[in-house]
Amino acid sequence: MKCNNCGNEIPDMTQFCPFCGSQQSLQNYQNEQSNQQFGQDAQFNQNAQFNQQFGQQPYVQQPYAQQPFAQQQFGQQPFAQQPFAQQQFGQQQFAQQNTPGSEYNPYIPSPDSVPYFQQGYTSPDQHPKKKKGKIIAIIISCVVLLAGLGVGAYFLFFNKTLSPTDVVEKYLDAMIDCDMSKASEYFLPKTNEYHQKVFDSAMELKKHYITLSYSDVKEDGNLTAAETEKLNYSLNELYNISCTKFVFVSLTLSSDHSKDETESGRLIVGQYDDKWYVICSEDTPIEVIPPQEVADRFMEAFESLDVQKMLKQIHVSMQNSSTFDDFSSIEELGKMGIKLSVSGGKEISMSDSDIGSYKEELLDKHGLAVDDVKTFDYTITLSFMGQSNPSDLKLIIGKIDGKWYVIDTDYE
Repeated sequence: MKCNNCGNEIPDMTQFCPFCGSQQSLQNYQNEQSNQQFGQDAQFNQNAQFNQQFGQQPYVQQPYAQQPFAQQQFGQQPFAQQPFAQQQFGQQQFAQQNTPGSEYNPYIPSPDSVPYFQQGYTSPDQHPKKKKGKIIAIIISCVVLLAGLGVGAYFLFFNKTLSPTDVVEKYLDAMIDCDMSKASEYFLPKTNEYHQKVFDSAMELKKHYITLSYSDVKEDGNLTAAETEKLNYSLNELYNISCTKFVFVSLTLSSDHSKDETESGRLIVGQYDDKWYVICSEDTPIEVIPPQEVADRFMEAFESLDVQKMLKQIHVSMQNSSTFDDFSSIEELGKMGIKLSVSGGKEISMSDSDIGSYKEELLDKHGLAVDDVKTFDYTITLSFMGQSNPSDLKLIIGKIDGKWYVIDTDYE
Protein backbone atom coordinates (compact mmCIF):
# COMPACT_ATOMS: atom_id res chain seq x y z
CA MET A 1 0.00 0.00 0.00
CA LYS A 2 0.99 3.64 -0.34
CA CYS A 3 1.10 6.38 2.34
CA ASN A 4 -1.88 8.76 2.21
CA ASN A 5 0.41 11.74 2.85
CA CYS A 6 3.87 11.16 1.20
CA GLY A 7 2.92 8.43 -1.32
CA ASN A 8 5.78 6.06 -0.41
CA GLU A 9 5.25 2.31 -0.44
CA ILE A 10 4.65 1.00 3.07
CA PRO A 11 3.72 -2.49 4.36
CA ASP A 12 0.06 -3.45 4.08
CA MET A 13 -2.21 -2.66 7.09
CA THR A 14 0.34 -0.13 8.50
CA GLN A 15 -1.33 2.48 10.75
CA PHE A 16 1.49 5.08 10.72
CA CYS A 17 3.86 5.90 7.81
CA PRO A 18 7.47 5.21 8.75
CA PHE A 19 8.56 8.06 6.42
CA CYS A 20 6.30 11.01 7.42
CA GLY A 21 4.57 9.65 10.52
CA SER A 22 1.04 10.36 9.30
CA GLN A 23 -1.78 8.02 10.26
CA GLN A 24 -3.08 5.72 7.51
CA SER A 25 -6.73 5.02 6.67
CA LEU A 26 -7.85 1.38 6.35
CA GLN A 27 -10.50 2.45 3.79
CA ASN A 28 -7.77 3.59 1.34
CA TYR A 29 -6.06 0.23 1.58
CA GLN A 30 -9.30 -1.61 0.78
CA ASN A 31 -9.97 0.65 -2.24
CA GLU A 32 -6.48 0.02 -3.59
CA GLN A 33 -6.90 -3.72 -3.27
CA SER A 34 -10.23 -3.58 -5.10
CA ASN A 35 -8.69 -1.66 -8.02
CA GLN A 36 -5.87 -4.20 -8.39
CA GLN A 37 -8.31 -7.13 -8.29
CA PHE A 38 -10.49 -5.45 -10.97
CA GLY A 39 -7.47 -5.05 -13.31
CA GLN A 40 -6.47 -8.66 -12.94
CA ASP A 41 -10.04 -9.88 -13.55
CA ALA A 42 -10.23 -7.85 -16.75
CA GLN A 43 -6.93 -9.27 -18.00
CA PHE A 44 -8.09 -12.76 -17.07
CA ASN A 45 -11.36 -12.41 -18.96
CA GLN A 46 -9.55 -11.16 -22.03
CA ASN A 47 -7.18 -14.14 -22.02
CA ALA A 48 -10.03 -16.58 -21.41
CA GLN A 49 -11.99 -15.21 -24.36
CA PHE A 50 -8.92 -15.52 -26.62
CA ASN A 51 -8.24 -19.12 -25.58
CA GLN A 52 -11.85 -20.19 -26.07
CA GLN A 53 -11.78 -18.79 -29.57
CA PHE A 54 -8.76 -20.93 -30.48
CA GLY A 55 -9.73 -24.05 -28.51
CA GLN A 56 -7.21 -23.64 -25.70
CA GLN A 57 -7.53 -23.49 -21.95
CA PRO A 58 -6.85 -20.26 -20.06
CA TYR A 59 -3.23 -19.55 -19.52
CA VAL A 60 -3.50 -19.67 -15.74
CA GLN A 61 -4.90 -23.23 -15.84
CA GLN A 62 -2.17 -24.74 -18.00
CA PRO A 63 1.53 -23.76 -18.20
CA TYR A 64 2.52 -22.58 -21.63
CA ALA A 65 5.21 -25.27 -22.07
CA GLN A 66 2.45 -27.90 -21.85
CA GLN A 67 0.10 -26.24 -24.35
CA PRO A 68 -0.85 -28.19 -27.55
CA PHE A 69 1.34 -25.92 -29.69
CA ALA A 70 4.44 -26.83 -27.71
CA GLN A 71 3.48 -30.52 -27.65
CA GLN A 72 2.73 -30.76 -31.37
CA GLN A 73 5.53 -28.61 -32.69
CA PHE A 74 8.35 -29.88 -30.53
CA GLY A 75 7.58 -33.56 -29.85
CA GLN A 76 6.25 -33.36 -26.28
CA GLN A 77 9.24 -31.31 -25.13
CA PRO A 78 8.94 -27.96 -23.33
CA PHE A 79 9.18 -25.05 -25.71
CA ALA A 80 12.09 -23.63 -23.69
CA GLN A 81 14.23 -26.65 -24.81
CA GLN A 82 13.56 -26.27 -28.54
CA PRO A 83 16.00 -24.81 -31.07
CA PHE A 84 13.48 -22.04 -31.94
CA ALA A 85 13.51 -20.57 -28.43
CA GLN A 86 17.27 -21.02 -28.19
CA GLN A 87 18.03 -19.33 -31.50
CA GLN A 88 15.32 -16.69 -31.88
CA PHE A 89 15.41 -15.34 -28.32
CA GLY A 90 19.01 -15.79 -27.25
CA GLN A 91 18.25 -19.17 -25.58
CA GLN A 92 16.77 -17.35 -22.53
CA GLN A 93 14.04 -14.76 -23.23
CA PHE A 94 10.95 -16.88 -23.73
CA ALA A 95 12.16 -19.86 -21.75
CA GLN A 96 13.11 -17.97 -18.62
CA GLN A 97 10.54 -15.16 -18.50
CA ASN A 98 7.32 -16.87 -19.67
CA THR A 99 7.49 -20.08 -17.65
CA PRO A 100 5.11 -21.43 -15.05
CA GLY A 101 5.30 -19.48 -11.81
CA SER A 102 6.59 -16.29 -13.43
CA GLU A 103 4.61 -13.17 -14.22
CA TYR A 104 3.29 -13.08 -17.77
CA ASN A 105 5.02 -10.53 -19.97
CA PRO A 106 2.99 -9.58 -23.05
CA TYR A 107 6.02 -7.98 -24.72
CA ILE A 108 7.70 -11.30 -25.18
CA PRO A 109 6.29 -12.86 -28.38
CA SER A 110 4.65 -16.26 -28.21
CA PRO A 111 5.32 -18.96 -30.85
CA ASP A 112 1.95 -18.19 -32.46
CA SER A 113 3.04 -14.60 -33.14
CA VAL A 114 6.27 -15.66 -34.93
CA PRO A 115 6.00 -15.80 -38.75
CA TYR A 116 5.80 -19.33 -40.19
CA PHE A 117 8.93 -18.99 -42.29
CA GLN A 118 10.95 -18.29 -39.12
CA GLN A 119 9.56 -21.13 -37.01
CA GLY A 120 11.27 -23.87 -38.99
CA TYR A 121 14.69 -22.20 -39.31
CA THR A 122 17.76 -24.10 -38.27
CA SER A 123 21.34 -23.00 -38.58
CA PRO A 124 23.65 -24.61 -41.16
CA ASP A 125 25.45 -26.44 -38.37
CA GLN A 126 22.23 -28.23 -37.41
CA HIS A 127 21.44 -29.64 -40.88
CA PRO A 128 21.86 -33.44 -40.97
CA LYS A 129 25.07 -34.54 -42.60
CA LYS A 130 24.83 -36.11 -46.02
CA LYS A 131 25.72 -39.78 -46.35
CA LYS A 132 28.95 -39.09 -48.21
CA GLY A 133 30.30 -42.60 -47.68
CA LYS A 134 27.35 -44.17 -49.46
CA ILE A 135 27.61 -41.72 -52.37
CA ILE A 136 31.35 -42.37 -52.75
CA ALA A 137 30.75 -46.13 -52.74
CA ILE A 138 28.15 -45.75 -55.50
CA ILE A 139 30.53 -43.62 -57.58
CA ILE A 140 33.37 -46.13 -57.18
CA SER A 141 31.06 -48.99 -58.15
CA CYS A 142 30.03 -47.13 -61.31
CA VAL A 143 33.65 -46.42 -62.23
CA VAL A 144 34.64 -50.07 -61.73
CA LEU A 145 31.67 -51.21 -63.80
CA LEU A 146 32.51 -48.83 -66.66
CA ALA A 147 36.18 -49.87 -66.55
CA GLY A 148 35.19 -53.53 -66.73
CA LEU A 149 32.92 -52.88 -69.69
CA GLY A 150 35.70 -50.94 -71.43
CA VAL A 151 38.25 -53.72 -70.95
CA GLY A 152 35.75 -56.31 -72.15
CA ALA A 153 34.95 -54.27 -75.24
CA TYR A 154 38.66 -53.84 -75.98
CA PHE A 155 39.39 -57.56 -75.88
CA LEU A 156 36.20 -58.35 -77.77
CA PHE A 157 36.57 -55.88 -80.64
CA PHE A 158 40.12 -54.49 -80.71
CA ASN A 159 42.37 -57.20 -79.32
CA LYS A 160 40.97 -60.22 -81.10
CA THR A 161 43.62 -62.93 -81.49
CA LEU A 162 44.19 -63.53 -85.18
CA SER A 163 44.43 -67.08 -86.48
CA PRO A 164 47.48 -68.23 -88.49
CA THR A 165 45.57 -67.84 -91.77
CA ASP A 166 44.41 -64.32 -90.78
CA VAL A 167 47.99 -63.32 -90.03
CA VAL A 168 49.24 -64.67 -93.36
CA GLU A 169 46.54 -62.82 -95.32
CA LYS A 170 47.28 -59.50 -93.59
CA TYR A 171 51.01 -60.06 -94.08
CA LEU A 172 50.56 -60.72 -97.81
CA ASP A 173 48.25 -57.72 -98.22
CA ALA A 174 50.86 -55.43 -96.70
CA MET A 175 53.68 -56.88 -98.80
CA ILE A 176 51.66 -56.61 -102.03
CA ASP A 177 50.94 -52.97 -101.13
CA CYS A 178 54.66 -52.50 -100.36
CA ASP A 179 53.83 -51.31 -96.86
CA MET A 180 56.72 -52.57 -94.75
CA SER A 181 55.50 -50.74 -91.63
CA LYS A 182 52.15 -52.53 -91.78
CA ALA A 183 53.74 -55.89 -92.61
CA SER A 184 56.00 -55.62 -89.53
CA GLU A 185 52.90 -56.03 -87.34
CA TYR A 186 52.51 -59.59 -88.63
CA PHE A 187 56.02 -61.04 -88.79
CA LEU A 188 58.09 -62.10 -85.82
CA PRO A 189 59.85 -59.26 -83.97
CA LYS A 190 63.57 -58.80 -84.74
CA THR A 191 63.31 -60.70 -88.04
CA ASN A 192 63.24 -57.50 -90.13
CA GLU A 193 66.35 -58.45 -92.10
CA TYR A 194 64.75 -61.63 -93.41
CA HIS A 195 61.44 -60.00 -94.35
CA GLN A 196 63.19 -57.00 -95.86
CA LYS A 197 64.29 -59.33 -98.67
CA VAL A 198 60.65 -60.28 -99.30
CA PHE A 199 59.74 -56.60 -99.34
CA ASP A 200 62.53 -55.80 -101.81
CA SER A 201 61.23 -58.51 -104.14
CA ALA A 202 57.72 -57.03 -103.95
CA MET A 203 59.09 -53.58 -104.73
CA GLU A 204 60.93 -54.95 -107.75
CA LEU A 205 57.72 -56.48 -109.11
CA LYS A 206 55.88 -53.21 -108.55
CA LYS A 207 58.48 -51.32 -110.58
CA HIS A 208 57.62 -53.59 -113.51
CA TYR A 209 53.89 -53.07 -112.93
CA ILE A 210 53.36 -56.65 -111.83
CA THR A 211 50.77 -57.16 -109.13
CA LEU A 212 50.61 -60.36 -107.11
CA SER A 213 47.48 -61.99 -105.70
CA TYR A 214 46.94 -64.98 -103.46
CA SER A 215 44.29 -67.63 -102.89
CA ASP A 216 43.59 -70.92 -101.10
CA VAL A 217 45.11 -69.81 -97.79
CA LYS A 218 44.71 -72.60 -95.24
CA GLU A 219 46.51 -74.36 -92.42
CA ASP A 220 48.51 -77.36 -93.55
CA GLY A 221 49.68 -79.18 -90.44
CA ASN A 222 52.21 -78.64 -87.66
CA LEU A 223 55.98 -78.89 -87.69
CA THR A 224 57.41 -82.08 -86.24
CA ALA A 225 59.18 -82.06 -82.90
CA ALA A 226 62.58 -82.21 -84.63
CA GLU A 227 61.68 -79.37 -87.01
CA THR A 228 60.34 -77.30 -84.12
CA GLU A 229 63.53 -77.82 -82.11
CA LYS A 230 65.72 -76.91 -85.06
CA LEU A 231 63.78 -73.75 -85.91
CA ASN A 232 63.67 -72.65 -82.30
CA TYR A 233 67.41 -73.16 -82.08
CA SER A 234 67.90 -70.87 -85.06
CA LEU A 235 65.55 -68.21 -83.67
CA ASN A 236 67.23 -68.35 -80.29
CA GLU A 237 70.72 -68.09 -81.75
CA LEU A 238 69.81 -65.18 -84.02
CA TYR A 239 67.19 -63.25 -82.10
CA ASN A 240 67.00 -64.77 -78.62
CA ILE A 241 63.38 -65.75 -79.31
CA SER A 242 61.57 -69.08 -79.05
CA CYS A 243 58.05 -69.98 -80.16
CA THR A 244 55.70 -72.38 -78.42
CA LYS A 245 54.22 -73.79 -81.61
CA PHE A 246 54.67 -73.73 -85.40
CA VAL A 247 52.19 -74.47 -88.19
CA PHE A 248 52.38 -74.55 -91.97
CA VAL A 249 50.02 -72.30 -93.95
CA SER A 250 49.73 -73.16 -97.63
CA LEU A 251 48.75 -70.69 -100.34
CA THR A 252 48.79 -70.10 -104.07
CA LEU A 253 50.38 -67.03 -105.66
CA SER A 254 49.58 -65.61 -109.08
CA SER A 255 50.19 -62.35 -110.93
CA ASP A 256 48.21 -60.20 -113.33
CA HIS A 257 51.11 -60.50 -115.77
CA SER A 258 50.49 -64.20 -116.43
CA LYS A 259 47.37 -65.49 -114.71
CA ASP A 260 47.87 -68.96 -116.06
CA GLU A 261 51.12 -69.34 -114.13
CA THR A 262 50.66 -69.95 -110.42
CA GLU A 263 53.04 -70.97 -107.68
CA SER A 264 52.15 -72.86 -104.53
CA GLY A 265 54.11 -72.65 -101.34
CA ARG A 266 53.95 -72.76 -97.58
CA LEU A 267 54.76 -70.20 -94.92
CA ILE A 268 55.75 -71.12 -91.39
CA VAL A 269 53.73 -69.30 -88.73
CA GLY A 270 54.78 -69.38 -85.09
CA GLN A 271 53.04 -68.61 -81.82
CA TYR A 272 55.00 -66.15 -79.73
CA ASP A 273 53.67 -64.37 -76.62
CA ASP A 274 50.16 -65.78 -77.31
CA LYS A 275 50.05 -64.27 -80.81
CA TRP A 276 50.72 -65.70 -84.26
CA TYR A 277 53.45 -64.28 -86.50
CA VAL A 278 54.82 -65.13 -89.93
CA ILE A 279 58.28 -66.65 -89.40
CA CYS A 280 59.61 -67.53 -92.84
CA SER A 281 59.02 -69.49 -96.02
CA GLU A 282 59.46 -73.24 -96.03
CA ASP A 283 61.72 -72.96 -99.09
CA THR A 284 63.98 -70.30 -97.55
CA PRO A 285 63.90 -70.95 -93.80
CA ILE A 286 65.54 -68.95 -91.08
CA GLU A 287 68.24 -71.39 -90.28
CA VAL A 288 71.15 -71.43 -87.91
CA ILE A 289 73.06 -74.66 -88.20
CA PRO A 290 74.62 -75.81 -84.91
CA PRO A 291 78.44 -75.85 -84.90
CA GLN A 292 78.61 -79.65 -84.78
CA GLU A 293 76.36 -79.92 -87.84
CA VAL A 294 78.37 -77.25 -89.71
CA ALA A 295 81.55 -79.23 -89.06
CA ASP A 296 79.92 -82.51 -90.14
CA ARG A 297 78.55 -81.01 -93.35
CA PHE A 298 81.93 -79.60 -94.23
CA MET A 299 83.68 -82.93 -93.68
CA GLU A 300 81.01 -84.86 -95.64
CA ALA A 301 81.61 -82.52 -98.59
CA PHE A 302 85.35 -83.00 -98.12
CA GLU A 303 84.98 -86.80 -98.14
CA SER A 304 82.99 -86.66 -101.38
CA LEU A 305 85.49 -84.13 -102.83
CA ASP A 306 82.65 -81.59 -103.43
CA VAL A 307 84.30 -78.18 -103.17
CA GLN A 308 81.09 -76.19 -103.72
CA LYS A 309 79.38 -77.79 -100.74
CA MET A 310 82.47 -77.15 -98.64
CA LEU A 311 82.40 -73.44 -99.53
CA LYS A 312 78.79 -73.13 -98.32
CA GLN A 313 80.05 -73.74 -94.80
CA ILE A 314 82.61 -70.93 -95.06
CA HIS A 315 81.80 -67.25 -94.58
CA VAL A 316 81.64 -65.47 -97.92
CA SER A 317 84.38 -62.99 -96.96
CA MET A 318 86.82 -65.88 -96.33
CA GLN A 319 86.11 -68.11 -99.31
CA ASN A 320 88.94 -66.63 -101.37
CA SER A 321 91.43 -66.34 -98.51
CA SER A 322 94.76 -68.14 -98.43
CA THR A 323 93.41 -70.41 -95.67
CA PHE A 324 91.38 -72.36 -98.23
CA ASP A 325 93.57 -71.98 -101.33
CA ASP A 326 94.37 -75.71 -101.44
CA PHE A 327 90.69 -76.61 -101.86
CA SER A 328 91.08 -76.24 -105.60
CA SER A 329 93.38 -79.27 -105.64
CA ILE A 330 90.94 -81.54 -103.83
CA GLU A 331 89.01 -82.34 -106.99
CA GLU A 332 92.30 -83.49 -108.57
CA LEU A 333 92.62 -86.20 -105.94
CA GLY A 334 89.54 -87.92 -107.29
CA LYS A 335 90.89 -87.82 -110.80
CA MET A 336 94.05 -89.53 -109.55
CA GLY A 337 92.02 -92.34 -107.94
CA ILE A 338 92.69 -91.28 -104.36
CA LYS A 339 89.84 -91.91 -101.97
CA LEU A 340 89.15 -90.15 -98.69
CA SER A 341 87.34 -91.38 -95.61
CA VAL A 342 86.45 -89.27 -92.59
CA SER A 343 85.77 -90.37 -89.03
CA GLY A 344 85.55 -88.79 -85.62
CA GLY A 345 84.12 -85.33 -85.14
CA LYS A 346 84.47 -84.98 -81.39
CA GLU A 347 84.48 -81.49 -79.93
CA ILE A 348 87.62 -80.64 -78.00
CA SER A 349 88.06 -77.87 -75.50
CA MET A 350 90.01 -74.71 -76.27
CA SER A 351 91.90 -72.44 -73.96
CA ASP A 352 90.86 -68.82 -73.60
CA SER A 353 94.14 -67.71 -75.15
CA ASP A 354 93.53 -69.85 -78.28
CA ILE A 355 90.00 -68.50 -78.64
CA GLY A 356 91.30 -64.94 -78.25
CA SER A 357 93.97 -65.56 -80.92
CA TYR A 358 91.38 -66.71 -83.49
CA LYS A 359 89.16 -63.72 -82.73
CA GLU A 360 92.04 -61.28 -83.23
CA GLU A 361 93.20 -63.00 -86.43
CA LEU A 362 89.78 -62.91 -88.12
CA LEU A 363 89.23 -59.31 -87.05
CA ASP A 364 92.65 -58.21 -88.39
CA LYS A 365 92.62 -60.21 -91.66
CA HIS A 366 88.96 -60.24 -92.61
CA GLY A 367 87.30 -57.61 -90.43
CA LEU A 368 85.01 -60.23 -88.93
CA ALA A 369 83.87 -60.08 -85.32
CA VAL A 370 83.75 -63.61 -83.95
CA ASP A 371 81.53 -64.17 -80.93
CA ASP A 372 82.61 -67.71 -80.10
CA VAL A 373 85.01 -70.40 -81.32
CA LYS A 374 84.76 -74.19 -81.16
CA THR A 375 87.11 -76.95 -82.36
CA PHE A 376 86.26 -80.46 -83.65
CA ASP A 377 88.74 -83.28 -84.10
CA TYR A 378 88.50 -85.57 -87.19
CA THR A 379 90.61 -88.33 -88.70
CA ILE A 380 91.14 -88.34 -92.48
CA THR A 381 92.34 -91.49 -94.21
CA LEU A 382 93.74 -91.37 -97.77
CA SER A 383 93.64 -94.65 -99.67
CA PHE A 384 95.57 -95.26 -102.87
CA MET A 385 96.58 -98.51 -104.53
CA GLY A 386 95.80 -100.57 -101.45
CA GLN A 387 97.63 -98.34 -99.07
CA SER A 388 96.09 -96.07 -96.41
CA ASN A 389 97.51 -93.05 -94.74
CA PRO A 390 95.50 -91.61 -91.76
CA SER A 391 96.03 -88.09 -90.44
CA ASP A 392 94.34 -85.84 -87.89
CA LEU A 393 92.52 -82.67 -88.79
CA LYS A 394 91.18 -80.02 -86.44
CA LEU A 395 88.29 -78.02 -87.79
CA ILE A 396 87.79 -74.59 -86.19
CA ILE A 397 84.23 -73.22 -86.23
CA GLY A 398 83.46 -69.60 -85.43
CA LYS A 399 80.17 -67.83 -84.68
CA ILE A 400 79.74 -64.73 -86.84
CA ASP A 401 76.55 -62.64 -86.76
CA GLY A 402 74.69 -65.44 -85.00
CA LYS A 403 75.68 -68.18 -87.47
CA TRP A 404 78.44 -70.77 -87.40
CA TYR A 405 81.08 -71.02 -90.12
CA VAL A 406 84.29 -72.92 -90.73
CA ILE A 407 87.08 -70.38 -90.12
CA ASP A 408 90.20 -72.54 -90.21
CA THR A 409 91.68 -76.05 -90.52
CA ASP A 410 94.71 -77.49 -88.77
CA TYR A 411 96.46 -80.63 -90.07
CA GLU A 412 98.72 -82.71 -87.85
